[in-house]
Amino acid sequence: MSDATAEQVMVSRLRDTIALDHGKVRQIFDVINCPGLTVVCESQYIGDDFVPLSQIYELAGGEQFDSPSEALLAWDRHQTDLELMDTLGHALQRHRFGLMRPLWQDRKPKDKAIFLGAARHFRTLLNSLGLDIVRIDQEQGR
Repeated sequence: MSDATAEQVMVSRLRDTIALDHGKVRQIFDVINCPGLTVVCESQYIGDDFVPLSQIYELAGGEQFDSPSEALLAWDRHQTDLELMDTLGHALQRHRFGLMRPLWQDRKPKDKAIFLGAARHFRTLLNSLGLDIVRIDQEQGR
């Protein structure tokens, strides 16, 4: 994916504008269609207009990217990891307690936290043994 295409895909909304020294301004944008991804732009007022100095793409975990396409791919990988951890946490809870109410999808994040932590730990253990967990596409699995 090209950087121009990645920028077109991102729908952003201004969150904050911060005045810096020497006529510089930092603007922080939330990417609405990619929760957890922000764009930080620094510009300087020269003449009658602001001239962009830098533009950084940042994930909620602190990873930073200069390229919008790299940021979008990293965000997508992160979302896949979150879905995988949620599914693995659900599986660990079902293994330990069986089907119980409230159902996994109806539980609050604080009620899932212990199983999500166990899921991360379990996946780290598997990775240390050279293994990983992947989602099998239902249509291909049949």
